[in-house]
Amino acid sequence: MRSRLLVVTAALAAGALAPAASAVPWSDGSTAVAFTLSGDPGGLAISVADSAFSIATTGAGASSVSGSLGIITVTDPRGSLAATWTATVSATDFITGTGTADETVVRSGISYSSGPGSALAGQVGAMAPSLRASLGSSAAAARWTGVGDSTVTWNPTLTFALLASQVAGTYAGAITHSVA
Repeated sequence: MRSRLLVVTAALAAGALAPAASAVPWSDGSTAVAFTLSGDPGGLAISVADSAFSIATTGAGASSVSGSLGIITVTDPRGSLAATWTATVSATDFITGTGTADETVVRSGISYSSGPGSALAGQVGAMAPSLRASLGSSAAAARWTGVGDSTVTWNPTLTFALLASQVAGTYAGAITHSVA
């Protein structure tokens, strides 16, 4: 939900108030009017899908496993003329058992594809085309360039590269998003 503060200020064109007892109207009838539309400079925020869920299952011997991470949403209520932001994503290793090499999918073996982004109707701007990256280090997940407020969503796909010797088990780790 977006909220804005609208302040309307009126001042007489001559710049001074007429005395209270005076009934003489201004000669040209002009009134200077201004308003302030304030954004929320600290309001840039990101929300992610509910935590602790399983994205996919595959059999032993598979070379990879992929699945949807769930909806990611960036809300930008700053109201800027040059409303740009970049969302980044990072990962931890995914581990099962005691975390030996055959019980670990290292973060560099995880790839992220943002897929297409979707903005609310009436917004002016565009999300960069689908971004793909290895999560060996922090990577760009999405980029937006627009005007004014924005709310943008995307549903990324994670792909985990598996070793031929990868052991069966439930692998757990974390995917972290941030926006600036």
